[in-house]
Amino acid sequence: MRKELVWAGIIGISFGLVIAFGAWRVRSSVVSKAKPVPTSAPQIGVERNRITIDKPRNLDVIIASPFTVSGITKPLTWVVISAENVDYLTQSADDGTFSANIEPKAGVNHIKVTSVNTQGDESSQEVLAVYSSSFQSESSTDTKDSEKTDSETDK
Repeated sequence: MRKELVWAGIIGISFGLVIAFGAWRVRSSVVSKAKPVPTSAPQIGVERNRITIDKPRNLDVIIASPFTVSGITKPLTWVVISAENVDYLTQSADDGTFSANIEPKAGVNHIKVTSVNTQGDESSQEVLAVYSSSFQSESSTDTKDSEKTDSETDK
């Protein structure tokens, strides 16, 4: 019986060591995969290049040709205004404002405005503007009709 107890003890200790070794291997592989990912430290005092389009707003209906695209960005940066078939290049003023007159095409005009600073940072914003000359003729006709009505009522 003593001999059986010794063998049971040896087998039990061996079995425990195998399980402990397996647990140690699993834990070490999980811990090595969970290493933190290095990130760049935020730069204090460095502002990114941004641009905001003031006119036209998205999906505006334009009745005048040419119309003005204006907005604001960082001072003294180059601004590229890309219309359907033509690109316009301008520079923002000392206060960061920019504007350019654009000849629209009939229908929907996809306008992309990109600001590029001296470090090469870019910022873009896009708008859709609808141009229709028929609205212009209708609005001028309405104005003439209202002027006639006003002059007739004055009599």
